[in-house]
Amino acid sequence: MRRRKLTATDYEGRTALATVKPGLFASPRGTIYGGPEPEKTQMATYAKDPAKIAKLSPEQYRVTQQSATERPGTGEYLHNKEPGIYVDIVSGEPLFASSDKYESGCGWPSFTKPIEPANVSEIRDSSHGMIRTEVRSANGDSHLGHVFEDGPTDRGGLRYCINSASLRFVHRKDMEAQGYGAYLDQVEDVR
Repeated sequence: MRRRKLTATDYEGRTALATVKPGLFASPRGTIYGGPEPEKTQMATYAKDPAKIAKLSPEQYRVTQQSATERPGTGEYLHNKEPGIYVDIVSGEPLFASSDKYESGCGWPSFTKPIEPANVSEIRDSSHGMIRTEVRSANGDSHLGHVFEDGPTDRGGLRYCINSASLRFVHRKDMEAQGYGAYLDQVEDVR
């Protein structure tokens, strides 16, 4: 059997060389796998988008850009039970999965954890005479809400209390087409 050299480059730009048989491929770290080489996919980039900010409703602008809070019980996604993910309305970065949403009784959509922790920033907030932890999208810098330590203990004990006005919901059936297919394995029906 003829052998060929395969070069693969990993995310840090280093090159890994491996001698492999036809029909096999090497990962960037040098592991040899059988079957065809997987397709290369580009990593999505998320950023604050001035065009999207210009299209926000007054309430969405007030919440995401001025760190306001929507009135309890009024949010579009408070009672949403559909499977999918919630993304930042400004940047599109994935934030929360429907499978991590639960009814907390606080008046805002509540989640036990972010779908992608790197996309959520937590900042100390001492406004309104109390100390809380503000939650912002890491790339879009949108105000999302706050996180509290009174969530379900069997699911980590956190309650991400999030303004619907800062979110856009992407239904499970639309995730692949909108570029969120990598998160399909994290979406189940709402508990």
